[in-house]
Amino acid sequence: MPNAVFITVDEEFLMEKLAQCRRQACYAAPGLQVWAAKAFVELSRRLGPDRVTVITDPDPFVMQVGYGTEEALKLLAEHSIPVRIQPGLRIGVLIADDFAAVFGPPAYNLELFPDKRSEERRVGKECRSR
Repeated sequence: MPNAVFITVDEEFLMEKLAQCRRQACYAAPGLQVWAAKAFVELSRRLGPDRVTVITDPDPFVMQVGYGTEEALKLLAEHSIPVRIQPGLRIGVLIADDFAAVFGPPAYNLELFPDKRSEERRVGKECRSR
């Protein structure tokens, strides 16, 4: 996958990248699900909370359409993981060490019948520092 431009950023992929992360991670998206919050709690335990950045839009609309859950945000707060706020955020960005991906996060309450076409909305690229 190092040369792949188009990839699928789903739960399995995100969990894999966070498990492999050794230095720092940044996640920016409209919201996050509980499974993602649990992964960031574990990552924060391994790397320290100063190495984990989470940015979301806590607007009730985000929760209503299913971009994330209030429970996930509460879980981060319970574990002292700061959440930065970016109103209007509707794309997703994941940075884990040298990997970066930009993706269209699913609104789970709107995508009742997801299909493979959703894969076409996601782009990722391996980044190397020089």
